Amino acid sequence: MSVAELARAGLVEYGDAEPTSVSDQLDTDYLRGFLHSTANTRRSTSTSGTYRFDARSGRVPKIEIGAQRRYGRAFNAIQEFEGLVPEAADLGRQAVELARDGLGNGALVPSPDEKD
Repeated sequence: MSVAELARAGLVEYGDAEPTSVSDQLDTDYLRGFLHSTANTRRSTSTSGTYRFDARSGRVPKIEIGAQRRYGRAFNAIQEFEGLVPEAADLGRQAVELARDGLGNGALVPSPDEKD
């Protein structure tokens, strides 16, 4: 079902940066999660490669509210993980720098090979 159809049915409003459910028949996190899926993102990318997010043309599967809530929780967990990725990458870079510095200044030594 398209988001435009959901809006016409009175289930979705566009007041926020992203559509929001205004009904107990549709979970907002489920809606937003599917809108950020690859299939919907591809819909918003032109043949020239220009990205223009158009939530109204997004497609959302029609399933019962209990399943929507489970999907919504899963999409939230993914979003939380996505927020942590830059921090994890930064910590990884710091660990690499510390390891290089440690080897370079003698604070760390390589482990011996079995052949040594």
